[in-house]
Amino acid sequence: MAPRKVTVAVRHYDRTLALLAGMVAPDEVEAKAFVTGGPRPDTDVWETNLWGYILMRSRGEPITAIPVFPRRISPHSIIFVNTRSGIRSPQDLVGKRVGVNYYQGTPPTLIRGILQHEFGILPEQIPTWVPEGPELVPFASGKPPEGINVVLPTDKRPTKMLLDGELDALMSPNVPHTILEGAPHIARLFPDAKERDKAYFRDHGFYPINHVMVMKAEVAAANPGWALQVYEAFVESQQIGFRYYNDATWSHLPWTGQALEEHYLALGSDAWAQGLARNRKNLEYFMELQVEQRILDRPLPVETLFAEETLGT
Repeated sequence: MAPRKVTVAVRHYDRTLALLAGMVAPDEVEAKAFVTGGPRPDTDVWETNLWGYILMRSRGEPITAIPVFPRRISPHSIIFVNTRSGIRSPQDLVGKRVGVNYYQGTPPTLIRGILQHEFGILPEQIPTWVPEGPELVPFASGKPPEGINVVLPTDKRPTKMLLDGELDALMSPNVPHTILEGAPHIARLFPDAKERDKAYFRDHGFYPINHVMVMKAEVAAANPGWALQVYEAFVESQQIGFRYYNDATWSHLPWTGQALEEHYLALGSDAWAQGLARNRKNLEYFMELQVEQRILDRPLPVETLFAEETLGT
């Protein structure tokens, strides 16, 4: 009997195109991929946000992870402000009303870490947060940390609320450029965001993780070898995707070659490295921020987050 297929749900990225196209697959298990993330009855492995996975794992959810991180984040670049609110510097965020995808989300957690450690602004000094939707994973204590007010979302998207002045700032990687270009009163908090992101990488030694691949624990236990084979398929797919950029005409963007040179000069060749060893510091730092911001009770040993067969990656 042919082995059952490993079903993998992952979004479209340059690094996953080869997997989605069926160009790579584990040796012994045929893999297929969906472009929509999230667990489904017919899904064994799926892409999800790092913050949610860590919180679910801390509460004993029967899931494990594969050390593949298909999405990362440049934190300084995704803080937008309504200049009519008088925000010109990070200190001007104190007391303001800020929109996020989720309060506990990976991007705002990273940004609050920046505000605290680089500018001395404590999370509770920005007391009002408006998420796009209900928190995917409940707060550990059943409510937000003391001093934090997470307002129930409205029927308006945070981007629209920022435009209309109902939010003073927004922390999100999903702000459409068409809106930014047509709204002179919306600006990035850091005009030099790219240089700050480069400095962040130099100081910390990693490009912050945003998403991780997650697997049902029962599937991993019943099928030894699957987790490692899926890991290897993702690594191969990423290598294929990145090789496309060796030909600058692969992209429709006219200065792809120069952008690629800048990327490697600033971040080196390891910024998108997969595997546990090269991402341990990244993961440990994020959990430290979760504890510091009273989202996570205590950091988890990194090894407990991943399928045992992938611990040597």
